Amino acid sequence: MEKNIVAANEFMRKLFEAKDGQSFWLVQTNFMQTQWKMLSEQMKDLARTATRSVADAFAPISIMEFATVTSISLDA
Repeated sequence: MEKNIVAANEFMRKLFEAKDGQSFWLVQTNFMQTQWKMLSEQMKDLARTATRSVADAFAPISIMEFATVTSISLDA
């Protein structure tokens, strides 16, 4: 989140320095590309964390324990 705030502040500074429409849109485009890259990285990190958490939560449960807890018959 800190990176996002720094990027937004930098974006505003560059936007105010834009001399014309072309430089304005260049600043805007670069900012959006950077934001999408940052979002992509954050989503990858979130997915890794969620996957690890779920795997850790279910790691101690064996198939037999799961069947017993959920009342599933494995004889069928």
